[in-house]
Amino acid sequence: MSSALTQYTLPDLLSLCPFEFSKPNPHLEECNAESMAWVTNFNILNDKHIAIMEKSQTSLISALTYPYAGREDFRMICDFINLLFILDHLSDDMHGKDARGACEVFYQVMANPDFKHDSLLERVTLEYAGSPGFVHLRILLIELILIVFVRPFSVLRNRSSLNTCSATLGDIPKLLHRKQN
Repeated sequence: MSSALTQYTLPDLLSLCPFEFSKPNPHLEECNAESMAWVTNFNILNDKHIAIMEKSQTSLISALTYPYAGREDFRMICDFINLLFILDHLSDDMHGKDARGACEVFYQVMANPDFKHDSLLERVTLEYAGSPGFVHLRILLIELILIVFVRPFSVLRNRSSLNTCSATLGDIPKLLHRKQN
């Protein structure tokens, strides 16, 4: 077996791009600071996890992705990404059923602010869902939650019997109507 190193040179793909990258959202610094303060206020994350969150620079990624979002919308985006970080952190040490339960609480609170569950996750999610900017993002975020959190568990649960997933994007209006009544 040869121990010689093989070297590969990647092309400079950025020089081939004919477009300019957008400038980040002008509300980046202010909204990132406010969102981080909001997250740390709940005392869910220790210093190590806060450092990981800051190092991940999700607000910068969001600022580059949504350069024209208004201040309120951009703050909602930062808070949502940080809320997902909290959900991920809380479910890290959970087994399948408990992780599914955490995702279910997250979804239920987002879909129905009257949903009650005595947990820290419910409190954080309810505060987010109760913010003024959430109203016009509600449908979009619930779609995202169904796709990312609820549907994968349904697929895993049904994989052995080859049934199809019961939660689809077409079900969103029915789910929302059912939760509001």
